[in-house]
Amino acid sequence: MIFGLVKTGDRMYPNRQDPSWKVLGLGLLFVNGMAALFLPVGLFGTLFEIIFLLIILFLPSLYITIKLTKRFGNILLLAMFLGFVSGPLSALYLSKSLSYAFGIRYYEAKNPDSLREDSSARIVHFQSAKFLTNYLYTRTATIRFRATDSREIFFHIIPWVKEDWEEGDAIYTWAVCTSYSQDECDWKLGDPRTGEMYPRSELYKYYLEVIEGAVESLHLNAKFPPRLMVPISDPRDRFLRTGLYGGLGLLVINYLWIIGVIILKRGRKE
Repeated sequence: MIFGLVKTGDRMYPNRQDPSWKVLGLGLLFVNGMAALFLPVGLFGTLFEIIFLLIILFLPSLYITIKLTKRFGNILLLAMFLGFVSGPLSALYLSKSLSYAFGIRYYEAKNPDSLREDSSARIVHFQSAKFLTNYLYTRTATIRFRATDSREIFFHIIPWVKEDWEEGDAIYTWAVCTSYSQDECDWKLGDPRTGEMYPRSELYKYYLEVIEGAVESLHLNAKFPPRLMVPISDPRDRFLRTGLYGGLGLLVINYLWIIGVIILKRGRKE
């Protein structure tokens, strides 16, 4: 459908055809401008703020794009679509890599108990910490993703505590497994000294229920609200790969826009 608009868009205005390089430049400006706009939001904001910004920008962007199509054709609708893909891609992937590279939202803590409640850290390095693998707790839930699609999710958690933790001590932090499969996580692959904060996604409320179940079943002394973290074995490799995926994704989006302009140019010749 989108490429159909690309091939026929300019025929609606045969007397006002701007050079292809102008259309190309305008689209690249929008696509990469959206990526640049969302980068600081990804660095310092949250997932909800990213979604909120997308919603706020949609109607103004659509209005401006429709106005510009009177001169440049419906090809700009493709640029808008790609721009709204490049923005979240930048916020969710490139920002994490830059955050690690420049030490933004990187926090050093003595142990999982000493991490501040109001900390905005994304990556945390503990001087001493350990996993209580003997207190592993698992619960399942059926999550509905679409009206006709549901999936059984396995939530695995273990306490993440200070090195000298003893029975009866309070538990402030929990390690979560993000595979969501029936197989238990190999917690030995994770480094208890380094972790990433688990985002407050739609699954967050399910983890809270799992922790409540663990506290009741295993008779643990847990503090609420709990902190959820994902263990990281090699943070440097993890976030470099994340940045690589984000950069490649942005290149693909730019490439798709260039292909769209080429299709437009050929459509004019026809």
